[in-house]
Amino acid sequence: NAIKGPINDRIAFYNSLIAQHRWKIMKHCTHIIAAFEEAVYDEKKKNMDVRLDDGEMNVDSLDSTEYSTESIQDEIMYIAA
Repeated sequence: NAIKGPINDRIAFYNSLIAQHRWKIMKHCTHIIAAFEEAVYDEKKKNMDVRLDDGEMNVDSLDSTEYSTESIQDEIMYIAA
């Protein structure tokens, strides 16, 4: 069962790992690479943290990736300290 915490927390977590070169995507995982490269907020929902989910964006890959680490994000960040 996913915690499904605030989206900005999940995004910040992965942004941090990527910036620290601590998270890698294997080059044959083209769907997840595209999902991270193409992710944008929904412009119709101003002042809300909602990803664009228009059927063309691969938000399911983003969600599943983020949910898979959500329960251990604090531990992962602590290890880096």
